[in-house]
Amino acid sequence: MNGWNKLLKKLSIKRVSINIIAAIVLLISMVILYLRPNNQFAIIMACAAGGLMNMMFGFHVMKDPKKKSTGMAYVLFGLIIVGLGFYIVQYIRK
Repeated sequence: MNGWNKLLKKLSIKRVSINIIAAIVLLISMVILYLRPNNQFAIIMACAAGGLMNMMFGFHVMKDPKKKSTGMAYVLFGLIIVGLGFYIVQYIRK
C-alpha cells in the first residue's frame, strides 16, 4: 500500500507542474495576442493551454466516484475549447 501512496504523490506533483506550465504558456500567449491580435499561433496556444488546464482538472475530479460526471464535463469542455481554437484560426486574416 505504501507504494501506491508514493505513486499517487508523484502523479499529483506531475499534474500540478503540468498546470503551472500550461498557465505560463496561457499568460505568454495572451500577452502576444494583446500585442498582435491576428497571431494564429498565439490563439492556438492560448486555447490549447486553457483546454489542457480544464481537462487536467476534470481528470482530477473524476477520481471521486460521486463527481465523475462533473469531471467528464470538465474534460468535454476542455476538448471544446481546444477545438474552438482551431475553428477560430480559420477566420483570422493574415
